[in-house]
This record gives sequence, structure tokens and C-alpha cells, in this order.
Amino acid sequence: MMRLLKPHLLLLFWLPAWAGAQTDSSALADVQLFLETGSFSWTEDRITEAGRPYLPFAFAQESEVVEVLIKPAFPQAITGLAFLPGADMVLLDSLIQLDSATFRTRLRLDKLTRNDGLALTFQVALRQGDTVNTLIPLFPYTETQTSTAPQDYVLYLGEETIIPIQALQPANIRPQPVWQKTPQVAYRLTIQNGQVQLHLIPLSYGTHRLSIPYRTFRPRRDSLSGRFLFNHTIAPFEIEVKRGKVPFLDLGVEELYLTQGARYAAKEISMEQKLALNVRQTYRIEDQERSGGNFIGELYVREIESSGKMRAQLRAYDVHRRNEGPLYIKSSDGAIFVTNFSVIPAPTIEEVYVRRAGGEWTKDLFVMPGDSFDLRVDGQSLHALPLTLKGFAPADSQQARDRFVATGFFLPANHKARSLVVMADGQPTPYQIPVREYARPRAMDFVSVRVQSRRFVYTTLPARQRVYGSLSDIEVLFDRDMIEKAGDLYGPQHLEVSISLWDAEGRQLEEEKSTQIIILPGEASPRHGRYQVSDAFEGTLSLKSLLNMPLDELPGWARIRVRIAHQNRVYPEGGQDKEVEFVLARKVYLAAEVSFPMAIIMNRFGSGSEVLNSLNFGAFLQMGLYRDQLIRQPTSIRLHLGVLSTDVLPFRGDGMRDLGVATFMSILPLDATQRWNIPIYLGGGYLTQAKTGFFFMGPGVSMTF
Repeated sequence: MMRLLKPHLLLLFWLPAWAGAQTDSSALADVQLFLETGSFSWTEDRITEAGRPYLPFAFAQESEVVEVLIKPAFPQAITGLAFLPGADMVLLDSLIQLDSATFRTRLRLDKLTRNDGLALTFQVALRQGDTVNTLIPLFPYTETQTSTAPQDYVLYLGEETIIPIQALQPANIRPQPVWQKTPQVAYRLTIQNGQVQLHLIPLSYGTHRLSIPYRTFRPRRDSLSGRFLFNHTIAPFEIEVKRGKVPFLDLGVEELYLTQGARYAAKEISMEQKLALNVRQTYRIEDQERSGGNFIGELYVREIESSGKMRAQLRAYDVHRRNEGPLYIKSSDGAIFVTNFSVIPAPTIEEVYVRRAGGEWTKDLFVMPGDSFDLRVDGQSLHALPLTLKGFAPADSQQARDRFVATGFFLPANHKARSLVVMADGQPTPYQIPVREYARPRAMDFVSVRVQSRRFVYTTLPARQRVYGSLSDIEVLFDRDMIEKAGDLYGPQHLEVSISLWDAEGRQLEEEKSTQIIILPGEASPRHGRYQVSDAFEGTLSLKSLLNMPLDELPGWARIRVRIAHQNRVYPEGGQDKEVEFVLARKVYLAAEVSFPMAIIMNRFGSGSEVLNSLNFGAFLQMGLYRDQLIRQPTSIRLHLGVLSTDVLPFRGDGMRDLGVATFMSILPLDATQRWNIPIYLGGGYLTQAKTGFFFMGPGVSMTF
């Protein structure tokens, strides 16, 4: 017996803890991924990175089709399971239940090398009525093999050469916008139209075997240690560096910036001592070896340092780019050294653009919490300008060109700053990107009304709601925790609530009164405490406070019209708008009646039946019931109590005039709401003169007051 109770006791203690966890993976026993690269299990393959669990999986392409099997921890405790696709996920097959303990779906994962924060989110519906969001963080990894074409590479000292790189996963390679140096070469990696390119500048003569290091966005898994590694190297290859006609001189300078309006750009340098260069002498720098080249700058040798190196000043007067060819240091119009460096305008920011998810580049600078976006800066000499936003690092690689720099970011949903400062080379710029809150109309299932101590979800009420008994107030309540959750932001909800009073005949008792309120999301929202709204409404809204007439003084069948809608000025695209009419209904119908029964068949007790062929008169109090779901529509069956005078106007000489007390039932063949009617009576009573009881039945004419 105890063995049978143990699973149920475990389930009893586990359910409340599970329902309170929004991203707890304990709701699932296992999640399995099936790709072309293999199968991966949450229970068997899970890893921990930076203190957080992940489900690793290998991928071979930027987009992969994945079959997912989900196994709940306690299948008997759930009533349903839903998959919530994230960014760059496309659901291919609907989530179906294979058996009592297994669910299956199929989806496509896109941008695997750049999609940070990749996770599978499931919403589990519990039998106790709660739902829980379960998050399975994913950790993609892949093999990124790189090599050069099998050929002889002959390079010349100081000249930049671009070598195409064959890559298995080119999108996974992090570009290197800044030059790196080894004793043999200076190098950097770029990606142009999906092609990886290795830029090389030889720094020494001879044959060199190179193994160029680089980093990737997604790691590879070491087959021996099982560790995930982001560092890679291009497969070793050899280059042969030859001397040109003129020896190369390394000035240790890659770029000089010409500031607009300045006469020249200057930089103090230290270089190897050369016998061909004399101290305190200026040498001309041109862009061609033969005479008559364009004047680019000057090299002024100041002195010989104690270390044996030469200290000099390099001055640049005109623009030159390294890929346009080498530069020549000349003495008496003859080239004595070849060198190369870039002289470019100083980095200048001219325009700033943002591109929000699914949109185009725009100058309308704003971003939304919880969204990914791209930032682009246009200007001059931006190819090596580190671009970021104050407070966090880019989430994507930086695409750098001479005329623009673009990079991707992710703004966390709980980010505090009201604006993001654009930083260039670590310094703030005049440009700021405001953080704009969401202003989307949320379905009004978070709004409920309380009537006579009963609470109704407002959107589930019919257009007309009957209320029985007295009504002192109608209260509007708000479940603020339903407004927003992680990944589903709406912003503060701007609502308009109005109420008006009408009588049973449709006459207005009090004109419409309305109020506009702002409801902030509750603590379940990642933006809780971030919204800057000073006049937000707190608590419960009492509608009687808007009225002059007390609700408990309204007559029967009066109508209270309540309308709750999103404000049009805040949501021009339209929101929800619903009006509910509360009717103060009655169950029992009471009225006074004067009737004229005719051709009544009467049976006096102890006597036979006879027809009273005369005009009879009666005064009664009648009672009936109102029809359900109809307004002021009594049923056609009534009960009567009153007095009946027989043979008031006899149609024959032998009348039997008498006065009786009667109770009876009537059936109205005509519309029961009319004052005049032709009822059919059935009942009995007591005749005061004949001192006997009687039973009667027959038609008549009645008038109701």
C-alpha cells in the first residue's frame, strides 16, 4: 500500500513548486533533438556553461531541421503541452502527442552561428489549472575547418596580398578588422560576400610556414577532451617572400588620420636604424617608384636612440590606402626604401541608423525592450572604428567598411536605461537611441468585474447580463500579472471605463460617465518597475463613484450599461471594445386585474354543472413568472386571487347573482405583455350567498393595471 502511495505523495508536493516556476526545466523528464549530425538528449548530454545548464547539439549548416521529442516528468499531472517558437525558429510540424508520455514536433532553426540566447520554450498546462513555462537553453556547436588552396604563394615584402580561404562554415568565423602581427607577417581576416579572405603583409624575407589563428562565434568540440573551443587555426601553409627592387622599411605604422581642416597628420615613430637614412634630414614619400609620383608625406629623422633605433616623425599630407599599392621613401627623387601605410580622413560619423527585427534601416532611432536590432553608422574612415552602446557589448560581429560600420545588439527586456548612448572607439558620441516602451493593446482577459460578490472575467460576459436582487456597486478589477510575461510585452494598458443608467422603457436616467485609467503590468513582467508612469491606477475601480444616482435605488428592470475599451488616442490601430448591459431583472410578476368572465361553466358543490350565460365581474391580484433570458416578458400562465361577482348582467331572466371569493389559474392566448387580453380561466372558490363552494372554467376579458 505504501509503495502505491509514494508516486502520488511525490506528485502532491511537486505540483505547487512546479506551478510557481516560470522557466524550471524540472517539468520535463527529457528533451531529445534529432538532426543529420546525430541525436542529443537533455538528460544524457546536458552541460553547464557559466553556471547555467544547456543542451548541446552539433550542426552542419546555418539552418537545420530538427525533430524534437518531449517527455514530461509527470504526464498524469498535465492536461496539455504547447511549444512557443522563439526568434529564428520556424515550426514545421504541429506539436502532437505520440503516447501518454511523449510529444513530438519538428522545426527549423535559422542563423545558428549568430542566434544568441537560443532556447526551446514549452508551456505546460497543469490539471490544477495553472500553466508553467519551461525553458531548455540550447548550445549549438560545429566544425569550422579552414584552409588555403594548394598552390605556391609568392609575396613581396611590404605589399598586401589577399588570399581566399576555403571554409566549411564561413558564417561562423569572426572577422578581424584590426591588423595582427607575427615576426613574419601582419594579417587580418575579412568576409566579403560570404567569402573569407586572409590579408597578408610580409615583414621578413624567405620561406615561412604560417598557421594563422582566429576565433569563431560557435565553438567546436574537442574529440579527446570533450571541451568546447572557440580558438581555431587555418591549416598550415607556406609563403615565399621575395625582395623587390627597393628594400622594405617597416615604419610600424598602419594608419594615419587626416583631420578635416588640418594641414597634415603627424606621428612620432621608432624604427630600425638604416645606413641610407641620415639624422636631421627630411625624406619625401610618394606613391610610385619612378619620379613624378603623388606627394603623400614626409619622413623626418630626428636622432639615434640609445637602443640603437632611429626616432623620426612621419608626416602625411594626402590620402592613400594600403591596397592602392606601396609607398616609396625617396632621396633626391630616387627611391631608397619601400613601405606602406594608409592615410585616411579621421573617422567621422555623419548618420546613425537602426534596423529593428523584420524592418528596414531607418533614422527613426528607437528600440524596444527584449528585441534584437542592428546599429549602423555612416561616415568616413570607419573600417577600424570599434562601435558599441554604452553598458553592454555587441551581440553580433561588426561589419566594418570605410563608409559604414554595422553591428547587432540584443536589448534585455529588463534593461533600466531610458536611452542607449552610441560609443565610438570607447568615447560617447552625440547620438542616443531612446528605449521606447511597447504600446500594444492586450486582450482584456486581465479585466474582471465583481457584481453581488460574484467575479466574472469581463470578456466572457454576454452582451446582456441579468442581475437579481439589489445591487449596490459594480467593481472593476485587474489581474496585472497577466498583462506581460517574458517574451510577450505589451506595455501599460490605457483603458477607458464608462457607465450609464437607463430605465425599463429605455429612457436615460443618468448620462454616461467615464474615466480614463492606466494599468501597469505586475511583478510577472520583466519590465516591472521600469515604466515611468506617474498617474497609474492602483487597486479596484468602483463604478458607483462615477454616478450621482445610487445603484440600490434603481427600479426593477433598470439597465446599467458598462463599457470598457482601449483608448483610441493611444492605440490608433484599434484595441478591444466591449459593452455589457446589466439588467436588474425580477423573477415574479405581480399586477392588479379587472376581468369579465363570460359563458362560465360553474359547478356548485352539491349541484350539477351549469353555464352562466351572463356578464360576470371579477377583481383579482394576479401573479406570474418572467421568462428566462428575456426582458420583462412574463409567461402566459397566471395565478389569481380575488372576488368574483356572478350574473352581474344576466342574459336571461332567472339569473343567479352571487358574490364569491375565488382563486384560479388563467392561460393567456394573446401576448402576455398586453393590458387587454382574453384569458381562459380554471379555478374555484366560495359563494357567500349560496354558502357553498364552486368550481368554474371558461373564457373572459381582462384588463391589467
